[in-house]
Amino acid sequence: MVTHIVANRYTLDQKIGSGGMGDVFRGLDQRTDTPIAIKVLKSELATQEMVARFIREGEALRQLNHPNIVTMLDAVQENNKYYLVMDLVEGGALDELLRRTPQLPVLQVLNIALDLADERAVSSGLPPISPRKCFRVIQPTHVPTSGRWASCCTKCWSAITRSKAAIPAR
Repeated sequence: MVTHIVANRYTLDQKIGSGGMGDVFRGLDQRTDTPIAIKVLKSELATQEMVARFIREGEALRQLNHPNIVTMLDAVQENNKYYLVMDLVEGGALDELLRRTPQLPVLQVLNIALDLADERAVSSGLPPISPRKCFRVIQPTHVPTSGRWASCCTKCWSAITRSKAAIPAR
């Protein structure tokens, strides 16, 4: 098996998720020996508009600092591919937990709801990723069961109608 290395630093391993914009892989930061998650923009979506949106998504995530929001570590463009490198949140997703335990205890449901509401409050201060209203997707596949109830990967934006400004580039 050929190992794929991004930016001479990040090793891509198995695919752990897939969404509308990209696929997410488990990886390893070779410099720090730290497990990571790497989101790769789907090649067929790599239009100028989608690449700009993907980059803004990474910048939005980088601006957020909260225990319930996954941390953005790096953004890489290499060989016409685009990557967002994030910390890896282990433990499976809420949809898997609900398949195993269809009726969760009330206290656990309340804790999940409060953590998600707290994360939403933090992320609601950012401008939208796209020029249109951009509604945050909260669904069980985006909620890890590790105790860090992050709306995971880079689903880190809210519907904000008062501002249409793009996130400034760094």
